[in-house]
Amino acid sequence: MNKRYLAVFICIIFSATSGFSQTRTMKDLVGKWLRTNNIVHKDSVEYIFVNDSLFIFKDKKGFFRDIYRCRFDLHQDPIEFTRYGINRDGNTIEIKYLLKFVNDNTIALQTKEQKDPKKAITVLLTKIDSKDYSYITKPTLLHLKGWWMYSMDKFVNFISDSLATIKDGGNFAVLYSYKVDFTKYPYYIDLKSQEDNKTVQGLFTLPTDSTMIFATFPHNDRKGYFNTFYRYTYLKLDSVKRAIMIKRIRSR
Repeated sequence: MNKRYLAVFICIIFSATSGFSQTRTMKDLVGKWLRTNNIVHKDSVEYIFVNDSLFIFKDKKGFFRDIYRCRFDLHQDPIEFTRYGINRDGNTIEIKYLLKFVNDNTIALQTKEQKDPKKAITVLLTKIDSKDYSYITKPTLLHLKGWWMYSMDKFVNFISDSLATIKDGGNFAVLYSYKVDFTKYPYYIDLKSQEDNKTVQGLFTLPTDSTMIFATFPHNDRKGYFNTFYRYTYLKLDSVKRAIMIKRIRSR
């Protein structure tokens, strides 16, 4: 659709609220939606509404790029959608959207600009499925077990639910005991060296079953990084993707 006509179409969608009240529930939203116009988030093509408190961006490569806490006010028309994030200072921020159903399988999602409504950005989403994607946000230690490699001198081997060896560019791998907090995102991991008893903080995400973005912070300054930590992608060696060249992913 021509961008000029698309803008007019979207404007009509959000202005046509009088005399029409949408009766929608989370059941109508849950599932995967595909962005059908290229205005923002060029590397994000899928939007996944998990439930009334979790929302996910999935990029072109199949990575679950971001998992957000969110809230919906289904009594409003358009529906008010708020997603929560964390900035570099570790403080919670919120971004508000307006969400309008065009029909059962199409929604318009518009940023809610308080100061200047003219700067609002809108995308159209088409429903792909209504599947339950809650499994994405509920990893377990079973997902971690195994050998994950970035390069020949950089790898993590999760031996058990509490022991791992890490080689981070040195001559030898170091044995650590570890604990994981899956209630945080990115996930927290604390690693205690079996050599000197020093604890190192880490962050990781699991974009797919066979890839892990992992980083440790020797100065234990994990809180200041969250979604902006330096990202190295590790591939699980028992994965069919083990032959893929592993590349460093730039930090945001």
